[in-house]
Amino acid sequence: MENFKTHGILGIIHWNYDPKTARGPPMEIRIKPEQCIELGKSSGFVNPSMYDLKPFHYGITLKK
Repeated sequence: MENFKTHGILGIIHWNYDPKTARGPPMEIRIKPEQCIELGKSSGFVNPSMYDLKPFHYGITLKK
């Protein structure tokens, strides 16, 4: 049986960190993509890939 604690993919979708984004939460509670990547890395995930999910979001995947 595969150990899911050591293998997996983390997917993150969040609002763009851009005050010109017409929708979404206030800027003070949005997280920058770089911060998401650092949080993932600090939890043991690696190899981040960024995705532009226009017009309002970005996506990130990391592997464990």
